[in-house]
Amino acid sequence: MRVKVKKKLELFIENKKHPSLRYKKVKALKHERPPVWEISIDMDIRITLQEFNDHIYLRNIGGHNILP
Repeated sequence: MRVKVKKKLELFIENKKHPSLRYKKVKALKHERPPVWEISIDMDIRITLQEFNDHIYLRNIGGHNILP
């Protein structure tokens, strides 16, 4: 899994709108500021994150149960 996560994070840095990332806002956490987003590592694993001006905060890595 570590290799998959690394590759997807590198892709995210290059092009966060790449279709394989399925980058989207987490609707259940829309009250958070900045908003919480998710990217897909594969069909089972997700990363939730927040983008700040000077950094990206990775909140969680795991299955669908990481989403509220």
